Amino acid sequence: MSEPIKIRASGGAWQAQNGLILVEFEHSLGTYWLEYVPEGGKFKKAIQDGMLQFANELGETPQFAFVNPLPAGAQEYMDIVDGHGNAVSLLVADWVQPRFVVLGRGGMELIREALQHWKRGKA
Repeated sequence: MSEPIKIRASGGAWQAQNGLILVEFEHSLGTYWLEYVPEGGKFKKAIQDGMLQFANELGETPQFAFVNPLPAGAQEYMDIVDGHGNAVSLLVADWVQPRFVVLGRGGMELIREALQHWKRGKA
């Protein structure tokens, strides 16, 4: 496995690159695959390429593809299927920067982070 690049979910510009990343949330860390979609590029192809790279690096298939905003013609929670029949669910995540796809598994840290954010807004 290659050494992941550490990025913060709460800000800072992301470099136009593909690779394994370690995302620092407020209370947790998560390992994901980052896929950059260049201007004129296709999100579906980037997701499918990222699914393959995620599996090669981590030995598992991803379950989710996080984007922000949704690509044209896409719907949240729709499945994107690769050439091997594996699928990921497309989700909008406000911490993902435009022109990027972040692929991952599990995601409990994202749910906890969203809940904490929601609770702070209610206080």
